Amino acid sequence: MSGGRNPEELADAAEGDIDSDSLSKTGSFGGTYLYDQPLMEYLEGDERPAYLLRSLNQDLEVDEDGASREIPETGEEGGSEGRRYLLATDQRLLYVAGQEEGDRVRVFDYDDITAVDWDESLTAGTLSFTDSDGATYRFSTSGDAPELPGTADYIRQQAPAVDPMDSRAPDREWNPYLAAGLALLFPPLGYLYTREIWIAFASSIRVVLSYIVILVVGAYNAFVGSFIIPGLLPLLTALLVIAVFLYFHVGLAREVYRDTIALNNGRREHTVIDDAMGGFEEND
Repeated sequence: MSGGRNPEELADAAEGDIDSDSLSKTGSFGGTYLYDQPLMEYLEGDERPAYLLRSLNQDLEVDEDGASREIPETGEEGGSEGRRYLLATDQRLLYVAGQEEGDRVRVFDYDDITAVDWDESLTAGTLSFTDSDGATYRFSTSGDAPELPGTADYIRQQAPAVDPMDSRAPDREWNPYLAAGLALLFPPLGYLYTREIWIAFASSIRVVLSYIVILVVGAYNAFVGSFIIPGLLPLLTALLVIAVFLYFHVGLAREVYRDTIALNNGRREHTVIDDAMGGFEEND
């Protein structure tokens, strides 16, 4: 057990982004997460948490012997009413599912893990790992999707049977300040700098649509204002539109800055422009 250790210190020492409340509390005014005890109470002795993934409404999926099931299984003691946690520590992988009849706990030894991978979509991500019996487990998360690459890499390092060189981190580092500076001029430029062509394309669509909305609203207000306070209100509207543009660009620049740091740390998959355009040579 945790032995009365400080949850803030445990969270600060973790490799990933762990909220101390997730370790020390069983719920909040919004609902109950765990029913038996806080997550940190499942830690043994000097066991240290490294990465934490959370799920609100999806149990751990298992593919084994050609059949799929969930832990807890649907209908088993009412299923899982609380949150589901997948905690990677320096000693093992721990799955805890909150249930009113008693929390379900499943422990995976790193020595028993033979493969690990992750996948991310626009709305969620999944960590998958396979044990020595050939069973594959999948844990899906939404809010903690950015933690998936780091979690997978950490498990690779801890599991002797998994090659730690299978990391999807890029083989070079990108300057986050330069990426943010380019994004401040035009947001997709930051992703073009890191050679992520598809993300840059998606960002361009998002930016253009935002521009259209801002300009349409600004033009409408200026037109209406010209009849109410001729000269002054259209000017104020123009200044407001400029301010919104600046605020929008600064926000996206900060987003690109964070994404670039995550990319350098291997916490985001690197979809490079080489893959999209057929291969540009690069001399790093």
